[in-house]
Amino acid sequence: MSSIKDINDADLVLEKGLELSKGTISSNSGRVEVHQLLSSTGGTLDFTNTTLVLDGTWSQQGGNLISAGNTLELRDNLSLQALNKLTFQQLDIEGNVLTMDGPSTALELQSALSMDDEVEGVLVKTGSLILKESLSMNAGSLSVDDGEIQASRAKSNAQ
Repeated sequence: MSSIKDINDADLVLEKGLELSKGTISSNSGRVEVHQLLSSTGGTLDFTNTTLVLDGTWSQQGGNLISAGNTLELRDNLSLQALNKLTFQQLDIEGNVLTMDGPSTALELQSALSMDDEVEGVLVKTGSLILKESLSMNAGSLSVDDGEIQASRAKSNAQ
């Protein structure tokens, strides 16, 4: 597969994962689900105004990610490694755990992060979680090993 372009409002579901080394996958305001593995060493992932639904492992080791106005939604637990900063408008954890691992892994969220379920959470083993808006925690966990969390407007409701 060299290119899938202009998915627009349609849904694309890749049950066995995706390994992209060249070409383009482009969606504008659709929904793209990639299960098990998303690996990018080249090519372009253009998810403008799109909901990207992932589980398993996401390894962004090269290529381009265009992600203006989009949402990252977890279908199950996700392990994330990236060479460059990834920026998303919103993160929907949906009762799962996001594990960030890799010294260059950086995830920037443009809108508030909310955790309301005790089984959901974010673990920053290495790398950075950058929160541009508030963090609201009624339940769940936010843990840091050797990484860092940068928060502009954090608020915790945990008891």
